[in-house]
Amino acid sequence: MEQTSFYHMKFTGPENEHFTPPESLRNAHLQTLLPRLLRRRITGDPHWQRLDLPDGDFVDLAWSEDPQFAQHKPRVVLFHGLEGSFS
Repeated sequence: MEQTSFYHMKFTGPENEHFTPPESLRNAHLQTLLPRLLRRRITGDPHWQRLDLPDGDFVDLAWSEDPQFAQHKPRVVLFHGLEGSFS
């Protein structure tokens, strides 16, 4: 099996063929870093909920709004790795 360096691979596909960045964002490094610098901050305090697990541990959930009043809305669940933190 021939090994190919990542830097010599050619990426093709419909998702790459039609992408044209704005004139001010032609630099790929800038496209990578700018979202990190310009991201929106979460406003408001989260609604906290603690789930006690059968093994004596727990999971804390931080809801963007009270789940009791948002049952009709779709949900996105993000799981952080070990030692994760909301702050």
